[in-house]
Amino acid sequence: MAATLSTITPLLKEVYQGRIREQLNQEITALTRITRSSSGVSNETGGKYVTFPVHTRRNSGLGARNEMEALPAAGQQGHAAARIGLKHQYGGIQLTGQAIALSSTDPKAFAKAGQRN
Repeated sequence: MAATLSTITPLLKEVYQGRIREQLNQEITALTRITRSSSGVSNETGGKYVTFPVHTRRNSGLGARNEMEALPAAGQQGHAAARIGLKHQYGGIQLTGQAIALSSTDPKAFAKAGQRN
């Protein structure tokens, strides 16, 4: 009788390889362009809203043209005042000692409990 997948399935191993592969887009282009700074940060903010300036538009006076064709009309940068309400966000996590111990090293688990990869 020939060996088939049905007959050798009990002999085959399950192979687990490497780290968790991301299937979701975790990159946010805008966030990679933001520089972390404490400049302008205050703990004395209160009231109902916070208003701050936002760069909203680039100079629109750019474009391809043929030789001797009129240049694009000059534009200007755009800015606006953004207003957001204050928010207070909190988060919590609960891990048992067993969950931490059983996921503490690479041979034991794909990821440590409570740790984002």
